[in-house]
Amino acid sequence: MSVKDAVIEMIRALPDTATWADIAEAGDARFGDPNDENLTREEWEAAWAEEINRRVADIDAGRTKLIPAEEVMARLKAKYG
Repeated sequence: MSVKDAVIEMIRALPDTATWADIAEAGDARFGDPNDENLTREEWEAAWAEEINRRVADIDAGRTKLIPAEEVMARLKAKYG
């Protein structure tokens, strides 16, 4: 399995409710910072581009429920004050 495929597999294993912070944390835990030697910058960017395209396609196809920003902010305020 290529590094790119491993990154994509790791990201896809996360729930659809994962935040960007969750995704970054999972990536850092498994593959390190994109500036480290684990992945080239190009491999890192290609893997993220593919995942972003997949998520955009899910939104366009109606497979992902979008949450209005006001609701997100209200949830964050309720949870973290």
